[in-house]
Amino acid sequence: PIGGFNLQPSEFVKITVALAVSKYISDFQTDLKYPKDQLKLFLIILIPIVIIVFQNDTCKFKFYSLIKKLILTASLDSIENKNLRFESLIFDKENHYILPSVSVPKSIRSTYSMYSDIDKIEYDSIISKLETSPIDYLKNKYQLIKEFYDLDKTISMNDFMAIEEFIEENEFFNLYDELSELAKQEYPGTILPSYYKGRFIEETGDPKKAMYIYRSAYNMKEVKGLTKEYLLELAERIKEDFNY
Repeated sequence: PIGGFNLQPSEFVKITVALAVSKYISDFQTDLKYPKDQLKLFLIILIPIVIIVFQNDTCKFKFYSLIKKLILTASLDSIENKNLRFESLIFDKENHYILPSVSVPKSIRSTYSMYSDIDKIEYDSIISKLETSPIDYLKNKYQLIKEFYDLDKTISMNDFMAIEEFIEENEFFNLYDELSELAKQEYPGTILPSYYKGRFIEETGDPKKAMYIYRSAYNMKEVKGLTKEYLLELAERIKEDFNY
């Protein structure tokens, strides 16, 4: 004990071994896929393990967890596969009894985060700050979903509305024309393409034509969050404003 602290020599050993292992596995020439490099790593930690085993179970658990994490991180980082997603989750307060109940749900959320619709966090942190086309961002997002999950996912209405919000906030109304073409691909036979085409034409100087487009969508199918009645209201509003 030193000044009320119970400091054991093995504590220094843990730090030293952690640094040594980190240095070794981060070396460019180290590749843990080969037995030769695995043997070298084993030798680095062999002697300290002899010391650690005489400590209490908590110390052993933390030490072994640290070593396994360092080795696993290096092994996964060495895999060249664009479809592999690896994220190290740090839990400071959880013990090994409750860790599975915390780590598994978090891992699942992380794994399927790319598959999720655009939320406020993604919009505020990424989309609202885009200097490129938000429609290209949307297409790339769903292309990544296709490549990563091997699924052809239809672009959700939520995500269309997120791009619509960006257009309205920034008054980039020309983007409505491209968004209309994308809606035609994703929701053919619905009022969505007509709605975006109408918004494009209305905001770029031909409200009368926009009025007719809104009305023409009456015989088409509705989509979530957008009704025929709303498009007719837009047409009626233009008629009243311009006395058509």
